[in-house]
Amino acid sequence: MDLTSGSAEQAEASYRELRSAGWQADPVARLRLKLFAKAPFATWTLEDLLGVFSLLAMVVAYALIPLLVIAPIHYLGLWRFYRIGQRSEPRRWGLREAYCALVAITVCDLLAVYMKLYAEVAAWFQDDEALVEHSLSSIEHSSTLSGLCLAVVVLVATRHEDWKELVHVQKLEAPFRTAFLALLALRVLNQLNYFFLGQSLDDVATPYAALSQEAAVNAIYQGQGVAGVAFFIVLLPAVFEEFLFRGVLLEAFRAHTNSWIATLAQALVFASLHDESHFIAIFGMGCVFARVRLRTGGLLPSISLHMLNNALATLVIINRAAL
Repeated sequence: MDLTSGSAEQAEASYRELRSAGWQADPVARLRLKLFAKAPFATWTLEDLLGVFSLLAMVVAYALIPLLVIAPIHYLGLWRFYRIGQRSEPRRWGLREAYCALVAITVCDLLAVYMKLYAEVAAWFQDDEALVEHSLSSIEHSSTLSGLCLAVVVLVATRHEDWKELVHVQKLEAPFRTAFLALLALRVLNQLNYFFLGQSLDDVATPYAALSQEAAVNAIYQGQGVAGVAFFIVLLPAVFEEFLFRGVLLEAFRAHTNSWIATLAQALVFASLHDESHFIAIFGMGCVFARVRLRTGGLLPSISLHMLNNALATLVIINRAAL
């Protein structure tokens, strides 16, 4: 259905024909909002309003998901205070900032998929579990839009002092070397898994293949080349994910619990927000990056390791696609 060409009346007639198939034809009003941009005075029906309500409910639901992590950490801090008399340590970031960071991540990803891969979102509301296929350009636009939205939110919400404090490094050589070896071991384990089982943590099929890391890498590589992959896959996620997870979340969690529980909690969230087929490897990497952050006192070492991992995974995916 094309809502961009033709007159406003033709666009509305085309949409009404689609809507005659029922609410599931446009369950969260992406096409109705597109029609609104084309024809602001087009008639709104009850099903149209229900689609907008479903969109708002979905955004609110995604914004509430981080409470599944924030609430246990909060009550753990209260338990430590009332049972053993240990108060939460004052830090630059608290649970409020951690919650806002997680909401930014989840909602930015949701809106990017909603804007560029709407068939993916619509499939969540349909009984048919058939795999949804998307063009490479759509996947490319969704991946880049998500990264840019998150980057803008972080840059607007932080101050120069926040970054200056986190990039300060107190000690480097020993913990960085240990973390590098741990990261290398994780990548070797991944390749051994591929060699013996014929399956890699980089290419396990997911219910929605359009959202997998491999699809995003290949789409950006074909659409923007090496420069696009270097920026959107290697550099941007490393910088902003380290700032959010090993900066904001790790510090906020440490204020309410010990460093090991904080490390495991932020790594669990970190892995949960990535492709589920990568969960074990990414959980391990989240723990490694967090310990490097704590041992060195800054984010530059963990950012460097994160970039190295992204580069290695990207090379594997691109080389496999070329075979």
